[in-house]
Amino acid sequence: MKKLNRSHLGQIAQLKGELESARKNILVNIPTIPSRYDALLDLGNNKLSRVQIKFCNNKCSLNTLQLNLERKHLNQKSYNQKDVDLLLVYVLCLDKILAFPPKMFHNKPTIYINLKNEESKNFWKKFEW
Repeated sequence: MKKLNRSHLGQIAQLKGELESARKNILVNIPTIPSRYDALLDLGNNKLSRVQIKFCNNKCSLNTLQLNLERKHLNQKSYNQKDVDLLLVYVLCLDKILAFPPKMFHNKPTIYINLKNEESKNFWKKFEW
């Protein structure tokens, strides 16, 4: 089987996000032209939320997951809360979607998620979507 490139991995994350949205009965809208976000979700708050969806294929054998948010193809170091309301990350080794509010990703190039310590403020289960 051919190795998957970044675009393929992004599509997998997008599909996982859409599948989980369907399970939660959340309406998903996908932009038809290039946009700063990957989807609009109707989360029931009378507002469509702009969502960026990422793929994380880091190994879960360590204590911490490092989620790199750099957008190299756009020469941007992070996401901005003016452009994105919610960050969804499909974590392959957990087979879970994690959801992060703007305070977790706004102008940050990296998010660190704890995999082992349940007492940590960044314990992964606190962000499970």
